[in-house]
Amino acid sequence: MMRNSGSSRREWQLVRVASRITSSRRLLWSVLAVAVVMSMGVAVAWTTPLFATRDLEIQGNSLVSNEEVHAAVAEQIDVPLPRIDLVGAESAIGAIAAVESVTVSRSWPRGLRIEITERRPYLLVPESDDSFWVIDREGVPYQHLEESDPALLQVQLDDPGPHDRATKSTLEILEDLPRELRDQLERVESPTAAGVVLHLEGGQSIRWGDADQNEKKSQVTLLLLSQDHQHFDVSAPNAPSVS
Repeated sequence: MMRNSGSSRREWQLVRVASRITSSRRLLWSVLAVAVVMSMGVAVAWTTPLFATRDLEIQGNSLVSNEEVHAAVAEQIDVPLPRIDLVGAESAIGAIAAVESVTVSRSWPRGLRIEITERRPYLLVPESDDSFWVIDREGVPYQHLEESDPALLQVQLDDPGPHDRATKSTLEILEDLPRELRDQLERVESPTAAGVVLHLEGGQSIRWGDADQNEKKSQVTLLLLSQDHQHFDVSAPNAPSVS
């Protein structure tokens, strides 16, 4: 009786072990099956025309046309959405002059969401043909106008741009000007980085020079404007002159 009981116990243990092995195998096969299905799904999404990029949802643009955006990302159209180069798309759209920044994201199943921030007008640069360039606070020319915009300050620049020394000098001077002076400005001439001249609405002209010592130049200018003169030179603020 004791032997039969021991034998039965061993047999039962063997059955339990076999059952566990069977369950483990079933679980393994189930996991493998799920992995295969998921891999096939990824492969399909990666290659099938079902997820080909077709739709562009463009937001935030007014100066930049939808056609310009479509042209910038033309190489991405019909590419399966998982394979879209988002950084490349942002770079291509960001190359449009009026675009300050852009974010591109996937919009499943077949679209791209494009959020654009456009540049804001700051200054107006007249051209020799009586047209104008609008530039932003970074000095980037991004919009061409056939007529002047009275809401923008005109600045004479030979080669406006974010890397032009005269442009950078002018932007720095304007940024540092006190409101009392800024409100009187009519136009600015900036033939060189060190040759900036401010023209006021009252007819006075101020030879400012470069962008050094802007605070001191402003203080001296405000003192001199109380005198009955038309031309001021504060390019050397410790030795200003008037005429």
